[in-house]
Amino acid sequence: TVYALLPAHLQTLHYVGRLDKDSEGLLILTNSGALTEKLTHPRFGVEKEDLVAVDRVFRGEADREQLLKGLMIEGGFAKAVAVEKIEPRVVALTLTQGIKRQIRLMFEALGYRVQRLQRVRIGAFTAPELKSGRWRILSEGETKQLLALHVPPKPRAAQAREAERKAAAATARKAAAAS
Repeated sequence: TVYALLPAHLQTLHYVGRLDKDSEGLLILTNSGALTEKLTHPRFGVEKEDLVAVDRVFRGEADREQLLKGLMIEGGFAKAVAVEKIEPRVVALTLTQGIKRQIRLMFEALGYRVQRLQRVRIGAFTAPELKSGRWRILSEGETKQLLALHVPPKPRAAQAREAERKAAAATARKAAAAS
């Protein structure tokens, strides 16, 4: 488990969110109940972004729209807030939910098999400098940022492009309706 990587004095920390045994990436460990609640309770809508490598080329717009619209999976209704094709077989997926095995089940419902799943962001927090199996203690400023309810997450490239795409599509629909 992740605890095998930590020194004895940090073994009492609990993890925030979950990564299944076949997933990797960013995981926050804490002894703060307030931070755990802020990052995991659905009412706060904290975004988690993952890179998802699938077994074949991602089909594109139709599957992207289905992920954004949402679908029923084991555990409930699952929906992404941003979807961006990074490479032919790699998708950046942003969620605010935390249904067990959600990403794997969403892609399975669309006919894909997830080959690699890597969490790269929780809220506005990223730690690209950390290599697999490494850890560090958050700074006081990072902890405050994660706890702040009034501070929205920093916009990420996937969300910015998603907003631009939606605005362009709305403009195109209005132009088509006017002609």
